[in-house]
Amino acid sequence: MAEFLKNHGITDAIEDLTRNANRRLVLISPYLQLSDLIKRTLETKVRNGLPVQMVYRADKRQPDDIQWFAQQRFQDVSG
Repeated sequence: MAEFLKNHGITDAIEDLTRNANRRLVLISPYLQLSDLIKRTLETKVRNGLPVQMVYRADKRQPDDIQWFAQQRFQDVSG
């Protein structure tokens, strides 16, 4: 089920969604800026076979996140 979040608690909610995903994970955000905790959780999920798809604006990526993202096996749907 889709979940729409507002300002307060977004990071905590994203961490919870990422940690609790067990069939498929789709993250949609206008900006790709991931905390270290979310990155580690995503790496573990992908290593364990969870399909991860990230949708974001290609012109709003952070340089460090671009490099990290390129090393992952996510389905890249930037636009």
